[in-house]
Amino acid sequence: LLDFGSDIMAKKVFLYAYDKVNLGDDLFIRFITSRYPDCEFTMISNKVNIENFKDIKNLNIIDENSTKINIMNKIHPSLFANYQHKLKMKSDAVCYIGGSIFMEGDTWNDVLNWWDFQVNNYPFYVLGANFGPYKTEEYRKKMGIVFSKLKGICFRDRYSYELFSDIKSARVAPDILFGQKIPEVIEKKKQVFVSVVNCENKSIDDIELRKCNDDYYNWLKIEIDNALKKGYDVKLSSFCKSEGDEEICNRLQADFSDVDCSSKVECLFYNGRNHVEVLREIASSSTVVSARFHGIILALISNVPVLPVSYSIKTINVLKDMGFTGRIQNIKNIDNSCHFTDATIDINICVDKLIEKSEEHFMKLDTVLK
Repeated sequence: LLDFGSDIMAKKVFLYAYDKVNLGDDLFIRFITSRYPDCEFTMISNKVNIENFKDIKNLNIIDENSTKINIMNKIHPSLFANYQHKLKMKSDAVCYIGGSIFMEGDTWNDVLNWWDFQVNNYPFYVLGANFGPYKTEEYRKKMGIVFSKLKGICFRDRYSYELFSDIKSARVAPDILFGQKIPEVIEKKKQVFVSVVNCENKSIDDIELRKCNDDYYNWLKIEIDNALKKGYDVKLSSFCKSEGDEEICNRLQADFSDVDCSSKVECLFYNGRNHVEVLREIASSSTVVSARFHGIILALISNVPVLPVSYSIKTINVLKDMGFTGRIQNIKNIDNSCHFTDATIDINICVDKLIEKSEEHFMKLDTVLK
Protein backbone atom coordinates (compact mmCIF):
# COMPACT_ATOMS: atom_id res chain seq x y z
CA LEU A 1 0.00 0.00 0.00
CA LEU A 2 1.05 3.58 -0.55
CA ASP A 3 1.89 5.43 2.65
CA PHE A 4 -0.02 8.71 2.86
CA GLY A 5 0.91 9.42 6.46
CA SER A 6 -2.37 8.09 7.77
CA ASP A 7 -3.83 4.97 9.30
CA ILE A 8 -6.50 5.01 6.58
CA MET A 9 -5.77 2.50 3.80
CA ALA A 10 -5.52 3.96 0.30
CA LYS A 11 -8.47 3.25 -1.96
CA LYS A 12 -7.57 0.89 -4.82
CA VAL A 13 -8.59 1.19 -8.47
CA PHE A 14 -7.94 -1.34 -11.23
CA LEU A 15 -7.66 0.71 -14.42
CA TYR A 16 -8.33 -0.13 -18.07
CA ALA A 17 -7.35 2.26 -20.87
CA TYR A 18 -6.07 2.22 -24.45
CA ASP A 19 -2.31 1.82 -23.92
CA LYS A 20 -0.83 2.21 -27.42
CA VAL A 21 0.91 5.56 -26.72
CA ASN A 22 -1.93 7.74 -27.96
CA LEU A 23 -1.99 11.33 -26.71
CA GLY A 24 -5.70 11.52 -25.88
CA ASP A 25 -5.84 8.22 -24.02
CA ASP A 26 -2.58 8.88 -22.19
CA LEU A 27 -4.00 12.20 -21.01
CA PHE A 28 -7.04 10.27 -19.73
CA ILE A 29 -4.72 8.14 -17.58
CA ARG A 30 -2.91 11.20 -16.28
CA PHE A 31 -6.20 12.98 -15.63
CA ILE A 32 -7.85 10.27 -13.53
CA THR A 33 -4.74 9.47 -11.48
CA SER A 34 -4.22 13.16 -10.69
CA ARG A 35 -7.89 13.59 -9.75
CA TYR A 36 -7.55 10.92 -7.06
CA PRO A 37 -3.98 11.43 -5.75
CA ASP A 38 -4.69 9.45 -2.55
CA CYS A 39 -5.81 6.36 -4.47
CA GLU A 40 -3.62 3.54 -5.69
CA PHE A 41 -4.13 2.68 -9.36
CA THR A 42 -3.10 -0.62 -10.93
CA MET A 43 -2.93 -1.27 -14.66
CA ILE A 44 -1.73 -4.18 -16.79
CA SER A 45 0.40 -2.88 -19.65
CA ASN A 46 4.02 -3.06 -20.84
CA LYS A 47 7.55 -1.76 -20.25
CA VAL A 48 7.00 1.16 -22.63
CA ASN A 49 4.20 2.53 -20.48
CA ILE A 50 6.06 1.75 -17.25
CA GLU A 51 8.69 4.19 -18.52
CA ASN A 52 6.22 6.72 -19.96
CA PHE A 53 4.20 6.97 -16.74
CA LYS A 54 6.99 6.61 -14.19
CA ASP A 55 6.32 10.17 -13.00
CA ILE A 56 2.84 9.17 -11.77
CA LYS A 57 3.52 8.06 -8.22
CA ASN A 58 0.09 6.53 -7.53
CA LEU A 59 0.05 4.36 -10.68
CA ASN A 60 1.46 0.84 -10.57
CA ILE A 61 1.86 -0.70 -14.03
CA ILE A 62 2.33 -4.47 -14.15
CA ASP A 63 4.35 -5.61 -17.16
CA GLU A 64 2.24 -8.12 -19.10
CA ASN A 65 5.47 -9.52 -20.59
CA SER A 66 7.31 -9.96 -17.31
CA THR A 67 8.98 -13.25 -16.40
CA LYS A 68 6.40 -13.86 -13.69
CA ILE A 69 3.43 -13.52 -16.05
CA ASN A 70 5.14 -15.48 -18.84
CA ILE A 71 5.63 -18.36 -16.41
CA MET A 72 1.95 -18.17 -15.45
CA ASN A 73 0.89 -18.33 -19.10
CA LYS A 74 3.22 -21.28 -19.80
CA ILE A 75 1.86 -23.28 -16.87
CA HIS A 76 -1.76 -22.45 -17.67
CA PRO A 77 -3.43 -19.30 -19.12
CA SER A 78 -6.00 -19.36 -16.32
CA LEU A 79 -3.28 -18.49 -13.79
CA PHE A 80 -2.86 -14.99 -15.21
CA ALA A 81 -6.64 -14.56 -15.34
CA ASN A 82 -6.86 -15.60 -11.68
CA TYR A 83 -4.07 -13.17 -10.81
CA GLN A 84 -6.02 -10.30 -12.40
CA HIS A 85 -9.21 -11.50 -10.72
CA LYS A 86 -7.58 -11.24 -7.29
CA LEU A 87 -6.31 -7.74 -8.03
CA LYS A 88 -9.78 -6.60 -9.05
CA MET A 89 -11.46 -8.29 -6.10
CA LYS A 90 -9.21 -6.23 -3.79
CA SER A 91 -10.12 -3.00 -5.61
CA ASP A 92 -12.70 -0.47 -4.51
CA ALA A 93 -13.45 0.23 -8.17
CA VAL A 94 -12.62 -1.17 -11.58
CA CYS A 95 -12.63 1.61 -14.17
CA TYR A 96 -12.41 1.73 -17.96
CA ILE A 97 -11.59 5.24 -19.16
CA GLY A 98 -11.65 5.66 -22.92
CA GLY A 99 -13.47 6.90 -25.99
CA SER A 100 -14.33 4.48 -28.78
CA ILE A 101 -14.42 1.30 -26.71
CA PHE A 102 -17.82 0.00 -27.80
CA MET A 103 -17.45 -0.42 -31.57
CA GLU A 104 -19.17 -3.48 -33.02
CA GLY A 105 -16.67 -5.82 -34.65
CA ASP A 106 -16.96 -9.29 -36.14
CA THR A 107 -16.05 -10.89 -32.81
CA TRP A 108 -18.45 -8.82 -30.71
CA ASN A 109 -19.81 -11.91 -28.95
CA ASP A 110 -16.39 -12.50 -27.40
CA VAL A 111 -16.24 -8.85 -26.33
CA LEU A 112 -19.75 -9.12 -24.90
CA ASN A 113 -18.77 -12.18 -22.85
CA TRP A 114 -15.77 -10.30 -21.45
CA TRP A 115 -17.91 -7.37 -20.39
CA ASP A 116 -20.61 -9.63 -18.99
CA PHE A 117 -18.07 -11.30 -16.71
CA GLN A 118 -16.67 -7.95 -15.57
CA VAL A 119 -19.96 -6.36 -14.58
CA ASN A 120 -21.16 -9.48 -12.77
CA ASN A 121 -18.02 -9.76 -10.64
CA TYR A 122 -16.61 -6.30 -9.96
CA PRO A 123 -17.74 -2.74 -9.10
CA PHE A 124 -17.21 -1.50 -12.66
CA TYR A 125 -17.34 2.10 -13.95
CA VAL A 126 -17.00 3.42 -17.53
CA LEU A 127 -15.95 7.02 -18.17
CA GLY A 128 -15.69 9.11 -21.33
CA ALA A 129 -16.99 6.58 -23.86
CA ASN A 130 -19.11 6.78 -26.99
CA PHE A 131 -21.12 3.87 -28.39
CA GLY A 132 -20.54 2.46 -31.85
CA PRO A 133 -20.37 2.58 -34.72
CA TYR A 134 -22.65 -0.44 -34.49
CA LYS A 135 -24.33 -2.55 -37.17
CA THR A 136 -26.93 -4.70 -35.45
CA GLU A 137 -29.72 -4.05 -32.97
CA GLU A 138 -28.82 -7.32 -31.25
CA TYR A 139 -25.42 -5.94 -30.29
CA ARG A 140 -26.94 -2.70 -28.97
CA LYS A 141 -29.54 -4.52 -26.87
CA LYS A 142 -27.08 -6.99 -25.36
CA MET A 143 -24.61 -4.23 -24.52
CA GLY A 144 -27.52 -2.37 -22.93
CA ILE A 145 -27.97 -5.31 -20.52
CA VAL A 146 -24.26 -5.03 -19.66
CA PHE A 147 -24.54 -1.28 -19.09
CA SER A 148 -27.49 -1.76 -16.74
CA LYS A 149 -25.19 -3.77 -14.43
CA LEU A 150 -22.43 -1.15 -14.32
CA LYS A 151 -22.03 0.99 -11.22
CA GLY A 152 -21.93 3.92 -13.58
CA ILE A 153 -21.38 4.80 -17.24
CA CYS A 154 -20.93 8.33 -18.53
CA PHE A 155 -20.99 8.89 -22.29
CA ARG A 156 -19.30 11.83 -23.96
CA ASP A 157 -21.98 12.39 -26.61
CA ARG A 158 -25.77 12.65 -26.49
CA TYR A 159 -26.26 10.24 -29.41
CA SER A 160 -24.71 7.40 -27.38
CA TYR A 161 -26.56 8.38 -24.22
CA GLU A 162 -29.96 8.44 -25.90
CA LEU A 163 -29.47 4.87 -27.11
CA PHE A 164 -29.41 3.84 -23.41
CA SER A 165 -31.19 6.71 -21.64
CA ASP A 166 -33.56 4.24 -19.94
CA ILE A 167 -30.64 2.82 -17.93
CA LYS A 168 -30.38 4.40 -14.49
CA SER A 169 -26.60 4.22 -14.34
CA ALA A 170 -26.17 6.03 -17.69
CA ARG A 171 -25.29 9.73 -17.92
CA VAL A 172 -23.77 12.12 -20.45
CA ALA A 173 -21.17 14.88 -20.08
CA PRO A 174 -18.73 16.76 -22.36
CA ASP A 175 -15.44 15.02 -23.08
CA ILE A 176 -13.18 14.49 -20.06
CA LEU A 177 -10.31 16.45 -21.62
CA PHE A 178 -12.31 19.66 -21.46
CA GLY A 179 -10.89 19.65 -17.93
CA GLN A 180 -7.29 19.35 -19.14
CA LYS A 181 -4.88 22.03 -17.89
CA ILE A 182 -3.11 23.86 -20.72
CA PRO A 183 0.40 25.37 -20.42
CA GLU A 184 0.37 29.16 -20.23
CA VAL A 185 1.52 30.79 -23.46
CA ILE A 186 2.79 34.36 -23.52
CA GLU A 187 3.03 34.86 -27.26
CA LYS A 188 1.27 33.20 -30.20
CA LYS A 189 3.24 31.98 -33.22
CA LYS A 190 2.27 32.48 -36.85
CA GLN A 191 1.85 28.73 -37.08
CA VAL A 192 -0.70 26.17 -38.24
CA PHE A 193 -0.72 23.08 -36.03
CA VAL A 194 -1.91 20.07 -38.06
CA SER A 195 -2.91 16.86 -36.28
CA VAL A 196 -3.12 14.09 -38.88
CA VAL A 197 -4.61 10.63 -39.09
CA ASN A 198 -3.58 7.74 -41.33
CA CYS A 199 -6.70 6.39 -43.03
CA GLU A 200 -4.74 3.41 -44.33
CA ASN A 201 -4.02 2.23 -40.80
CA LYS A 202 -4.55 -1.54 -40.85
CA SER A 203 -6.59 -1.47 -37.66
CA ILE A 204 -9.30 0.64 -39.33
CA ASP A 205 -12.30 -1.52 -40.16
CA ASP A 206 -13.85 1.12 -42.44
CA ILE A 207 -13.14 0.26 -46.09
CA GLU A 208 -14.79 3.48 -47.30
CA LEU A 209 -12.48 5.56 -45.09
CA ARG A 210 -9.34 3.72 -46.22
CA LYS A 211 -10.18 4.54 -49.84
CA CYS A 212 -10.24 8.25 -49.02
CA ASN A 213 -6.64 8.56 -47.86
CA ASP A 214 -5.31 9.95 -51.18
CA ASP A 215 -7.95 12.70 -51.37
CA TYR A 216 -7.29 13.65 -47.76
CA TYR A 217 -3.51 13.67 -48.29
CA ASN A 218 -3.74 15.79 -51.45
CA TRP A 219 -5.98 18.32 -49.69
CA LEU A 220 -3.42 18.60 -46.88
CA LYS A 221 -0.62 19.20 -49.43
CA ILE A 222 -2.54 21.99 -51.14
CA GLU A 223 -3.48 23.68 -47.88
CA ILE A 224 0.04 23.41 -46.42
CA ASP A 225 1.41 24.99 -49.60
CA ASN A 226 -1.09 27.85 -49.28
CA ALA A 227 -0.19 28.37 -45.61
CA LEU A 228 3.53 28.52 -46.42
CA LYS A 229 2.94 31.09 -49.17
CA LYS A 230 1.09 33.25 -46.63
CA GLY A 231 4.08 33.15 -44.28
CA TYR A 232 2.86 30.54 -41.80
CA ASP A 233 5.04 27.85 -40.31
CA VAL A 234 3.39 24.42 -40.28
CA LYS A 235 3.74 21.97 -37.40
CA LEU A 236 2.71 18.43 -38.42
CA SER A 237 1.83 16.35 -35.39
CA SER A 238 1.41 12.64 -34.81
CA PHE A 239 -0.66 11.72 -31.76
CA CYS A 240 -0.24 7.95 -32.23
CA LYS A 241 2.72 6.28 -33.95
CA SER A 242 1.20 2.78 -33.83
CA GLU A 243 -1.78 3.97 -35.90
CA GLY A 244 0.45 5.37 -38.64
CA ASP A 245 0.25 9.11 -37.94
CA GLU A 246 4.02 9.54 -38.21
CA GLU A 247 4.05 8.08 -41.72
CA ILE A 248 1.70 10.81 -42.96
CA CYS A 249 3.73 13.54 -41.25
CA ASN A 250 7.01 12.31 -42.71
CA ARG A 251 5.59 12.05 -46.22
CA LEU A 252 4.17 15.57 -46.06
CA GLN A 253 7.38 17.04 -44.69
CA ALA A 254 9.37 15.32 -47.45
CA ASP A 255 7.04 16.80 -50.08
CA PHE A 256 8.03 20.30 -48.92
CA SER A 257 11.71 19.68 -48.22
CA ASP A 258 12.83 21.50 -51.39
CA VAL A 259 10.35 24.39 -51.23
CA ASP A 260 12.10 27.76 -51.45
CA CYS A 261 10.23 29.54 -48.70
CA SER A 262 11.08 31.40 -45.51
CA SER A 263 8.40 29.44 -43.69
CA LYS A 264 9.02 25.85 -42.73
CA VAL A 265 7.32 22.50 -42.20
CA GLU A 266 8.34 20.65 -39.05
CA CYS A 267 7.15 17.47 -37.33
CA LEU A 268 6.25 16.99 -33.69
CA PHE A 269 5.66 13.39 -32.68
CA TYR A 270 4.01 12.50 -29.39
CA ASN A 271 6.27 9.87 -27.80
CA GLY A 272 4.50 9.13 -24.51
CA ARG A 273 6.51 11.62 -22.45
CA ASN A 274 6.33 14.97 -24.28
CA HIS A 275 2.62 15.68 -23.73
CA VAL A 276 3.37 19.11 -22.21
CA GLU A 277 5.33 20.09 -25.33
CA VAL A 278 2.45 19.04 -27.60
CA LEU A 279 -0.08 20.94 -25.49
CA ARG A 280 2.14 24.04 -25.54
CA GLU A 281 2.49 23.90 -29.33
CA ILE A 282 -1.29 23.70 -29.71
CA ALA A 283 -1.84 26.62 -27.35
CA SER A 284 0.84 28.77 -29.00
CA SER A 285 -0.42 28.21 -32.57
CA SER A 286 -2.55 30.70 -34.46
CA THR A 287 -4.60 27.90 -36.07
CA VAL A 288 -5.27 24.21 -35.36
CA VAL A 289 -6.38 21.77 -38.06
CA SER A 290 -7.12 18.45 -36.41
CA ALA A 291 -8.20 15.03 -37.60
CA ARG A 292 -7.53 13.65 -34.14
CA PHE A 293 -10.61 14.15 -31.98
CA HIS A 294 -8.74 15.39 -28.93
CA GLY A 295 -6.77 17.87 -31.00
CA ILE A 296 -10.10 19.64 -31.53
CA ILE A 297 -10.93 19.62 -27.81
CA LEU A 298 -7.46 20.87 -26.86
CA ALA A 299 -7.70 23.70 -29.40
CA LEU A 300 -11.10 24.76 -28.00
CA ILE A 301 -9.86 24.98 -24.42
CA SER A 302 -6.71 26.78 -25.63
CA ASN A 303 -8.89 29.40 -27.34
CA VAL A 304 -7.25 28.72 -30.71
CA PRO A 305 -9.23 28.82 -33.99
CA VAL A 306 -9.85 25.23 -35.08
CA LEU A 307 -10.84 23.45 -38.26
CA PRO A 308 -12.10 19.96 -37.35
CA VAL A 309 -11.34 17.21 -39.84
CA SER A 310 -13.84 14.41 -39.32
CA TYR A 311 -13.19 10.76 -40.15
CA SER A 312 -15.84 9.37 -37.81
CA ILE A 313 -19.40 10.12 -36.78
CA LYS A 314 -18.16 10.40 -33.18
CA THR A 315 -16.55 13.75 -34.05
CA ILE A 316 -19.71 15.06 -35.72
CA ASN A 317 -21.86 13.97 -32.76
CA VAL A 318 -19.69 15.74 -30.17
CA LEU A 319 -19.40 18.92 -32.24
CA LYS A 320 -23.17 18.90 -32.66
CA ASP A 321 -23.69 18.52 -28.90
CA MET A 322 -21.57 21.58 -28.14
CA GLY A 323 -23.28 23.68 -30.83
CA PHE A 324 -20.26 24.07 -33.10
CA THR A 325 -21.23 26.12 -36.19
CA GLY A 326 -17.85 26.44 -37.94
CA ARG A 327 -16.62 24.65 -41.04
CA ILE A 328 -15.85 20.93 -40.79
CA GLN A 329 -13.80 19.00 -43.34
CA ASN A 330 -15.06 15.46 -43.94
CA ILE A 331 -12.36 12.97 -44.95
CA LYS A 332 -14.95 10.71 -46.59
CA ASN A 333 -16.10 13.57 -48.81
CA ILE A 334 -13.25 16.06 -49.16
CA ASP A 335 -14.40 19.59 -49.95
CA ASN A 336 -11.54 21.44 -51.65
CA SER A 337 -13.26 24.74 -50.92
CA CYS A 338 -12.63 24.11 -47.21
CA HIS A 339 -9.39 25.87 -46.27
CA PHE A 340 -7.11 26.13 -43.25
CA THR A 341 -8.19 29.79 -43.11
CA ASP A 342 -11.74 28.60 -42.32
CA ALA A 343 -10.61 27.66 -38.82
CA THR A 344 -12.64 29.59 -36.28
CA ILE A 345 -13.21 30.36 -32.63
CA ASP A 346 -16.93 29.59 -32.43
CA ILE A 347 -18.52 32.31 -30.29
CA ASN A 348 -21.61 30.11 -29.85
CA ILE A 349 -19.62 27.66 -27.69
CA CYS A 350 -19.29 28.41 -24.00
CA VAL A 351 -16.06 26.56 -23.27
CA ASP A 352 -16.16 27.41 -19.55
CA LYS A 353 -19.53 25.69 -19.24
CA LEU A 354 -18.22 22.60 -21.08
CA ILE A 355 -15.23 22.49 -18.74
CA GLU A 356 -17.52 22.64 -15.72
CA LYS A 357 -19.93 20.00 -17.07
CA SER A 358 -17.11 17.60 -17.98
CA GLU A 359 -16.56 17.09 -14.23
CA GLU A 360 -19.76 15.05 -14.19
CA HIS A 361 -17.97 12.06 -15.69
CA PHE A 362 -16.57 11.45 -12.21
CA MET A 363 -19.77 12.00 -10.24
CA LYS A 364 -20.35 8.33 -9.36
CA LEU A 365 -16.68 7.52 -8.90
CA ASP A 366 -16.27 10.49 -6.55
CA THR A 367 -18.70 8.93 -4.11
CA VAL A 368 -16.41 5.90 -3.81
CA LEU A 369 -12.94 7.41 -4.06
CA LYS A 370 -13.24 10.89 -2.54
